[in-house]
Amino acid sequence: MVVEKIYKTIESEARVGVQAYNRASTIGHPCLRYLYYCRTAHDQRQIPPLRKRLIWREGDRQELAVIMDLMEAGFRVRQSQRDMVHEYLQLVGHPDGFLEVEGREVLLEIKAVNPYSFQRINDWTDLLKSRFWWEKMWYYQVQAYLLLAGKEQALLLLKNKVTGEMKEVWVDADEGAKDEIFQKCQLVNMHVSHQDPPERPQDMDEMVCR
Repeated sequence: MVVEKIYKTIESEARVGVQAYNRASTIGHPCLRYLYYCRTAHDQRQIPPLRKRLIWREGDRQELAVIMDLMEAGFRVRQSQRDMVHEYLQLVGHPDGFLEVEGREVLLEIKAVNPYSFQRINDWTDLLKSRFWWEKMWYYQVQAYLLLAGKEQALLLLKNKVTGEMKEVWVDADEGAKDEIFQKCQLVNMHVSHQDPPERPQDMDEMVCR
């Protein structure tokens, strides 16, 4: 009865929000058609199943715990979840904050990950080499944040969800990745303005674009 009541409360809070702009967290998604429909058909988007939402919820809570760990260790984290907007690109992002490290300020992004991802990812190249498209998205998410914030370096802090271990991955601004983001935003914006969905990709797993 107790767990059932918790689950019912979580179910009742499930919402699909309106997405007027491109999001930094998803701009690295490999399917352009998916990005188009995120903005034009959000009311038809399926709410993820409870189990997936529980995983995300736990990840969010662990990320907040990392911020507390940073502050307890004497680091200053500011402007957590601040809205950053690029009006021309219609791009919006909400990084986990900005961190002061050795007298300089770097962008901070935190990911609570499974033990397998934690073991494999040791630097930013491991994100781009990953066979999992969502891990590649993390790299473009950080690059989008750097573009929005006008910063040259970010710290991607990974936390092992099971053991609590943490790992730092430093990411420098990548002009090539920024150009890709710039072009993708322009493409999505063009399709949205013309109400013209991009072609369905033939060489991509349907579950990726769903």
